[in-house]
Amino acid sequence: MCLIACETAISNRALAAVLLLAACCTVTPALAQQPIQGGIALEERPITLEQLEQEALSGNLGVLIAEEQTRIAVADKSRARAFVWPEIGVESRLIRSTDPVFAFGTKLRQARFTESDFELDPLNDPDPIENWSSQIDLRWGVLSPTRWTALSAAGEAVRSAEFASVRTREETLFRARELYLRAIRASAHRVAAELAEEAASATAERFRRRRVQGLLTEADELQAEASFATARAMRVESQRVELESRQRLGSFLGWESEVLPVPMDTLVVPAPMVKQPFDADARSDVRSLEAAWRAASAERRRATLAFVPAIDAVGAIASHSEDPLSSESTDWSLGVVLRWPAFTGFRRSAERDRARGEERIARGLYEQARRDAEIEVDQAIRAVMTAVERFEATAVARKAANASTELMRRRFEEGLATPAELLMSEAQLSNTRGQAIDALAAYHIAVARVELARSQVGLEGVP
Repeated sequence: MCLIACETAISNRALAAVLLLAACCTVTPALAQQPIQGGIALEERPITLEQLEQEALSGNLGVLIAEEQTRIAVADKSRARAFVWPEIGVESRLIRSTDPVFAFGTKLRQARFTESDFELDPLNDPDPIENWSSQIDLRWGVLSPTRWTALSAAGEAVRSAEFASVRTREETLFRARELYLRAIRASAHRVAAELAEEAASATAERFRRRRVQGLLTEADELQAEASFATARAMRVESQRVELESRQRLGSFLGWESEVLPVPMDTLVVPAPMVKQPFDADARSDVRSLEAAWRAASAERRRATLAFVPAIDAVGAIASHSEDPLSSESTDWSLGVVLRWPAFTGFRRSAERDRARGEERIARGLYEQARRDAEIEVDQAIRAVMTAVERFEATAVARKAANASTELMRRRFEEGLATPAELLMSEAQLSNTRGQAIDALAAYHIAVARVELARSQVGLEGVP
């Protein structure tokens, strides 16, 4: 698929408007008032964008789960590999019996059979006899095709888990960065709301003086009071949104609920996006699904090889005695065992059909992920281009609204503008200020999403 390869840059018009955005996008590092949760003051902890990566990877639950899943896959591989080593078992037992067969065999094993033991009465009705036996059994199933294919499947499952863990870390860093930017955006909106409230208060006071002078009506004053009350309500709401956005960031980082992160960075224009080649097969989530497909293929081969006989080497060393502290006789045996379940009630056929279905599913997921990755990169790049245009437009609108409001205030003082025109101009300024903040934050998030979408990892790029 042809991807959009471009290098975006901010136009001179937008760059000229950056200084006008600074007033509403540069925020104080703390809330306007001490945050309270459940009647308890929250502890504010400053955090920078550089510190965010370490905090996100060390405290996020998703990263912890991904790492543990990788360890589980490694443990499963170790378990599947155990067959390459001989299996050794140790057994020790004490038996006392008057069973004729046991008595006869025990005397033979203990090497204390005499001529008197051939008499009929002792043979038919022996005295109680004890036998202490210790045995070491050995079984080595290294010549089992199904075990080797199971080991191959387990190895691919480890690779799949490792690449999935890499993708989890990448997505965690993106999500942490997104929440961080949203917290900054919320703080910028709070500052903008405070500026709008101050402006509305000044306008209301200006209208009050004019009404006292008889230059305005009571209706004009009430409209200004309504605008001031609306601005105050928006400021209160912005404080709530800012607090909740920081709480979400802290929870994602794994911080205690009593600790509130305070982003120390501000919204500035991102660096221009550079052109980069993209290979869908080199993305960690695609690599993970590819390894999962290979693991499913190995499982399908294992199910097929279940029809093939397997050979085990077996051996044993045993000692027999009346006294547990001594060994009167030691025997050994060594041989091979051919194992072939001739008929299993069609279980092997069902397992093979199941494995084939799982392989087809795994392959389909991998191929779909490749296509989705290419589309995702294409859409992410296009989203950045759109974010740039939106940012430029809002920057120009912010500049024009600021100049228009200043002019309208002078015209109102000179009696050349009506109260409704001034209130409308200030409302438009507040609106464009908020749109500028949203556009710049969306620009940052779009750039971060592109970095996530086209991230690459080598075959050895796993921890």
